[in-house]
Amino acid sequence: MTIAERKKVGAGKALAVKTQELPGKLGELMAEATILANSRVVPLAYIGKPEAVFAVIQYGKELGIGPMTALQNIAFINGRPSLGSELRSAVAHKHPEYAGMEIVESSEKKCVVKVYRKFRMMEVVSCFTGSFTIEEAQRAGLLSRSSDSAWSKWTKRMLFHRANAFAHQDAFPDVDTGVHTDEEMTPEQFAKYTEEYIKVDDRIVSENLERAGKPKQEDFVKNLNRDEDESPKIAPKRIRKTTKLV
Repeated sequence: MTIAERKKVGAGKALAVKTQELPGKLGELMAEATILANSRVVPLAYIGKPEAVFAVIQYGKELGIGPMTALQNIAFINGRPSLGSELRSAVAHKHPEYAGMEIVESSEKKCVVKVYRKFRMMEVVSCFTGSFTIEEAQRAGLLSRSSDSAWSKWTKRMLFHRANAFAHQDAFPDVDTGVHTDEEMTPEQFAKYTEEYIKVDDRIVSENLERAGKPKQEDFVKNLNRDEDESPKIAPKRIRKTTKLV
């Protein structure tokens, strides 16, 4: 056994002792986090870090998210938890004020997504538009020369993912209480945080795509329309006829 392996085992034993010393339910939760941290089913950022795993699980519980879903879709940026865009969208769709979404444009060059929210207090439906272009991806340094990168393999899907994220962030800023706000940071700090968030979020989406394979955009739209047909929520087309969008 190498010195590094001995140190790892020693650290694991020390952590096990601390876990056993924790009272009741807390000890059980920490023991679960330790098992997950030492497994291969969590993202690389959480391997060997049971405290981080524990924090993510607890944060997920506050949002009604299961442990494994939370671990795959929540990242810590500057010491604070932030939802991945896919999970943020899923949580927003369960929000009582969610009123539908619409893919206006989707291609290899640009994607435009609209998200609708019916504010109960004002009895008005607002439309929030998110868009992202291949030029913006280039300026942000997201495009890689490597043919194995997510942006190279799934350009259209990644453009949708980014436009969809922007639309949902604007429509439901209250969904993710862990994300920094403009008031908490200077413009430079917020810009740096946003840049880091996009990179981390792209990694999460890329890993999810690798596990599931490339989803077809047509299938996504078909499933979305089916879900909206089965849902009692207001559909965007009907909204335009009955409510003024702001």
